[in-house]
Amino acid sequence: LLFWPYLHTYTETISASVEPAICLYTLPFFLDVEVQDAGSGKSGATNVMRTTHDRLLGLIVGIIDGGVKGTLWIFVIYIIFGLAFNLQWMVYACLVAVLLGHIFPVLTNFKTGGAGIAILIGGPMVFVPGLAYALAILAWLLTFQLTKGVKFLCNIMAVTVLLLTGIAFHFSWLFLGFCFFAVGLTSLAHRQNFYRLSRGQEAKSTWEDLGKSILKLGEIFKKKREGLP
Repeated sequence: LLFWPYLHTYTETISASVEPAICLYTLPFFLDVEVQDAGSGKSGATNVMRTTHDRLLGLIVGIIDGGVKGTLWIFVIYIIFGLAFNLQWMVYACLVAVLLGHIFPVLTNFKTGGAGIAILIGGPMVFVPGLAYALAILAWLLTFQLTKGVKFLCNIMAVTVLLLTGIAFHFSWLFLGFCFFAVGLTSLAHRQNFYRLSRGQEAKSTWEDLGKSILKLGEIFKKKREGLP
């Protein structure tokens, strides 16, 4: 039992290294593009959408990253140790392990990982109130307007607001340290985006583009529900 937390953290890092986008590439009816060799070379949801032009598939990858990788292990901790156990440090260690494993996947020689946004959205869901997510969405939209559609900055700002709002409800120095580490690490994972932004080469979107993307995703869900191809 004494060594379990360390073994558990190691297991989380390895499991987070399993990138769903790369796994889906092995299934011919899912992906016909090897995402680590296309676009940004990352296996996160954004690059899946960009390289396959399939918003639903990108959403699936994002849900797996955020919901399964980010949230599942925290539920496992609570199931094993119970709610009465002092889990604070273990929960943050779990999220750090998953984040590191996702951005620097062991199974692909620490390359082609995602940027960690989905992990930081799904992971805190267990202990961050719903209000934090509402404020994060508001921050995303406001940043979208101020930056004229630089989506990666919107994502980073939304995650930052989400975590900082969580601190307001569950303040601890440990949580604060985790927030600085997490935001710093995901910003580092976006270093190519920052470089392109500094050279005026980063892609931007308009509100019209955003609206079309939402409508397109709605049409895809409608077709899937009706059984249409």
